[in-house]
Amino acid sequence: MRLNNKSRLARLLFRLDDALALALNLLLLAVVLVVAGLRRVFRLLSGKKQAAPTRVLFLSSEGLKVAPARVRSYHFAQVMGQQGVDTSVLAYWDEYAQLHHFPFPFRRIWEVEKFCLNLATLHWLLYKGPLVIVEQRPNYGFLVPLYLKLLNGSRVYMDIDDWILDYLVVRPFVRLEVRHLLNFFGLYCDDCIVSSVRLQKRLSRNFKSIHILPTYVDHRRFTPPAGFDAEAHERDGFEHADQEHAGPVVYSWVGTIFQNFTRDNVLFMIEAFALACDRLDRREGLQLDIVGGGDFFKAVEEEVRTRFAGYPIRMAPWLAPDAMPDYLRSIDVGLYCLVEPSLFQESKSPTKIFEYYACGRPVISTSFGEAKYFVDQDRTGLLADSVQEYALAIERLYREPQTRRAMGREGLRRVRTEWNMDVACAGLKRIVLPHDENK
Repeated sequence: MRLNNKSRLARLLFRLDDALALALNLLLLAVVLVVAGLRRVFRLLSGKKQAAPTRVLFLSSEGLKVAPARVRSYHFAQVMGQQGVDTSVLAYWDEYAQLHHFPFPFRRIWEVEKFCLNLATLHWLLYKGPLVIVEQRPNYGFLVPLYLKLLNGSRVYMDIDDWILDYLVVRPFVRLEVRHLLNFFGLYCDDCIVSSVRLQKRLSRNFKSIHILPTYVDHRRFTPPAGFDAEAHERDGFEHADQEHAGPVVYSWVGTIFQNFTRDNVLFMIEAFALACDRLDRREGLQLDIVGGGDFFKAVEEEVRTRFAGYPIRMAPWLAPDAMPDYLRSIDVGLYCLVEPSLFQESKSPTKIFEYYACGRPVISTSFGEAKYFVDQDRTGLLADSVQEYALAIERLYREPQTRRAMGREGLRRVRTEWNMDVACAGLKRIVLPHDENK
């Protein structure tokens, strides 16, 4: 009986929350529309034109703990600042004390709480004048850029880096998820920025203009081992005998095993590695590292302990971002794998591939999704779509150390010239500040 009473009370509170939030949002919308209308009339009567905004704000409903916000908000802002752009970041999870515990453990946010957070953000940003707002992965905060556009002519760019668009945005009586609002976003956003070809194709039905901006690597943090460039010069053309490799040839996959399809990706690579060991008729001289965490990490550990017992496979816990460059410099081959035909996986920008390249490491990858655009077959790495092909690729790069190094050098060259954060942010500047290009 007590549980039933609590359940009824919870439902009543949720309904009251919905009703109050809906009323507050409608009231705020009415105020914004009236003020925006009066400002427009004033500008028409005075003949004054709205100046083009020059300051860029990266807005995220998440925070530094989450990779997309860390890279595509904080890091983009930092690099664009180095390129002479006035930039800042407002990330809800980092700005507001009541959200500091996100993303773990996750809790429900009340609709009234969402309203209060948006109102506080709107009040703060209004004092900054017209802004160029890059909203990373839209959430309930999408109302703030919309209101700023109406009130002071701010420009709004939607940045979508993967297909996780089925989360709840608002819930006053009707569940509204991000994917339900894509057409609405397309009406008021100046442009949409995406991280992959697949997202561009999928979202072209919702937005008039879409720009592709992959999540490239920070080539100042991710660098090859000391002496790598000197070694490349000395060995150009393979004129010199290859030195003996010290220790095992280490193949590595790094990531979070957070769903069953990620587990399947990792098991695919493990099966291929075991097959390569059998084909080479040895279990020494090579090693597979699976580095990460997530809900399905222990399930993979159990598979390694039982089905793949005896193979040189090391399961290592999650590494902090600051420790990742040193680790990648210590491996020999980077692994990337997507085998599940889902829109989420097909839409991912293969940032890890760029990090491998930046550390001078070749890549073995499946061709599903974006990887095929960035793995140049036999030049920067190898593409393989079956367990047998993947095993042959592992075997080849074990037998051919000179090929490993040549591919690593070419991947590093591509990162230094094309696939780095400086190039990405220069491209982003051209998108969001087009008037600067005409000066």
